[in-house]
Amino acid sequence: MMVREVNRILKIQKSDKRFTLKDRFEREKSIEMFYVWKNHHHKDSEPEVIARNWNGGPKGYKVNRTVKYWNKVEQQLNQENG
Repeated sequence: MMVREVNRILKIQKSDKRFTLKDRFEREKSIEMFYVWKNHHHKDSEPEVIARNWNGGPKGYKVNRTVKYWNKVEQQLNQENG
């Protein structure tokens, strides 16, 4: 689903670039897809909302199962900014 959404955004942006499901498993391409999605849907959102929606879909920030993912992301961000 996420690949489809990123490709939809790229089409809106009139970009010729498209991703495949296989690209989700390549770190650099997955990061690139994340930024396409984030910059379209979450320009001004808090990191927790962004991470939980990335993990759980459009209402992921409301779903308890995304808390564990957010905790991992937050820990990584703290290490990088340490």
